[in-house]
Amino acid sequence: MTVKHVLVPIDFSPYAELALDYAAALAQKLQARVTLLHVIQPPLFAGADMGAWPSPAFIADLETVIMEDMAGYLTRVTAAGLEGEIAVVHGVPFQEILDTAKARRTRSQR
Repeated sequence: MTVKHVLVPIDFSPYAELALDYAAALAQKLQARVTLLHVIQPPLFAGADMGAWPSPAFIADLETVIMEDMAGYLTRVTAAGLEGEIAVVHGVPFQEILDTAKARRTRSQR
């Protein structure tokens, strides 16, 4: 099995920094591309039926800030001589990480 793609979930924690360093080193050895993934999880206390869901403007502003922050991580990937991309999705983090990994694996196998 040849690894062609490394998925790195980014939650902006110090652990994500370490994971990115490790993933970049691994991707360099394997000559793999890197996808940086951030999952925006809906607040547990809010729901559309409660009328407390964040507004579309808030979500758009949040996505803009996240993309700007993710661009810094992508710069580190490209500075290491690697191809990379950013993915920002909405949902439950563990499920979105699994779904993204499966989707990227299928795309890499084509």
